[in-house]
Amino acid sequence: MAAITISHGIDFFGELAHSTERLHTLATALSKVLPTRKAHREDLEQVVQLLRHELTEPMEIEPEQAAAVAAALRRAADDRFLKPIPTKEAVLLAECAERAATDRETWIWRQN
Repeated sequence: MAAITISHGIDFFGELAHSTERLHTLATALSKVLPTRKAHREDLEQVVQLLRHELTEPMEIEPEQAAAVAAALRRAADDRFLKPIPTKEAVLLAECAERAATDRETWIWRQN
């Protein structure tokens, strides 16, 4: 099982380690609660693609895009049909994205 390190996390190094399996599971859960409003559905579909992306080299996400990802994850986490564990993971990723966006820094994902 591959691990992904995500910048702007909450550990000692300011990172978040996630397994690709957990990211794919979150993507599946999110895809089941896609909103009916087209604009929000498109945003969340992009997040699902991000979560399922197979990293071969580090991926850099600009602050504006990180803010959009955070907003989509927050909306998904507020969905009453999203189960508790995916909700917590969506919030955790949203917090990382928000920190990157707030600090106007590139949000970086890399495979370990």
